Amino acid sequence: MKTSSVVLLIGAMLAAPAIVSAQNASLEICNNGRFEIDVAVAARVQLFITGYQWKNSGWYQVPARNCTVVYSEEYDAAGPFTPQSGARIAYTLVNSDGVWGAYLSSVKNNGGWMHSATGEICVKRGAAFNSTRPAGDPAANCDGMTIPAADEFLPDHPGQYTVTMEWAGDEFFMPLAGGQQASVNTPPAPPEDSLGTQFLKALAKAAADESQKEHQAAAASTAERQRQEQAAEAQRQSEAAATAPAATSPPAAGPSSPPASPTDDDPFGGGGFITPPDPRIMLCVQAGLIQLDHDSWNMPVIDGKMIAFQHFIGSYILSVAKPNWLYGITDQAYARFNPAAPADPAGFVSPIPPGQQATPGSCPAGYSTFWLTRKQ
Repeated sequence: MKTSSVVLLIGAMLAAPAIVSAQNASLEICNNGRFEIDVAVAARVQLFITGYQWKNSGWYQVPARNCTVVYSEEYDAAGPFTPQSGARIAYTLVNSDGVWGAYLSSVKNNGGWMHSATGEICVKRGAAFNSTRPAGDPAANCDGMTIPAADEFLPDHPGQYTVTMEWAGDEFFMPLAGGQQASVNTPPAPPEDSLGTQFLKALAKAAADESQKEHQAAAASTAERQRQEQAAEAQRQSEAAATAPAATSPPAAGPSSPPASPTDDDPFGGGGFITPPDPRIMLCVQAGLIQLDHDSWNMPVIDGKMIAFQHFIGSYILSVAKPNWLYGITDQAYARFNPAAPADPAGFVSPIPPGQQATPGSCPAGYSTFWLTRKQ
């Protein structure tokens, strides 16, 4: 099951259900996070007059950015001998450390049809299950394993009810079965990550250092050219004095000629024909890197993987950037990056030439824009 080190938190519940059937009540789980979750359900189904039984089923996979109906049963109000229709709901996931666990919900809607649950549900770990159990405890005499229920669904009339899950902190995550789980649903590593403040400072410093070296080299070249011109002028005056008639006093030496003005072929001086490039370099950072709950592009951890990744690609982008090109940073590139392994940074950056930009000068959908400034 796909997941991350964070768990899901109920963020919004639609308290005005839409009628989908004359007699059925259904529960839809919408996953507004980036990773898949698995849902187990113990539905309380009424029996004719005599009571009710439990119907345990799972797993209902709810992919990221998708919705799944996990419960749909005939609606029955509470009777003299039967409780109201409803279900216990449990959510499980595997975090980024490979630990399988349950999400213990703590936030409920005000509509009255979803509550914090008590008790457990009998499930089959790593396999689909569907069984019925007598009234009482749905986890009694479990032939698989039990996990804690997070929510209790209590519809107050037929219709479809929707719960939207949002990502939150891991304070509600409880490891299960005491160990690691190699799950086929382990999520792919997050896409790539945007530029944090520390990254910008580091790159700006690198650019400033490089610019300072260029200015120092240019100043040294200008000083050498002036020295050579002065030496040539002194040599000319010396030769002129040596060839003058002996009776003629040499003319008083005038002030040295000022250094020659830069020629029109000076690529960066006044009047030069080369226009300095735009110092700004546009980076297109995939949304997944910005949305990470920990060590994200915008908020990298000191000495963490993100800082290392930003330094790794930043120096490379500065060295190859071309006018009007965009440079894409994807989630997959960050996932492949290993700070301890040598690699070619070109394989982690996606250049986008002007002819391939859907909207010239703009990042594609799903990417955020960041500017890397190269000092002049």
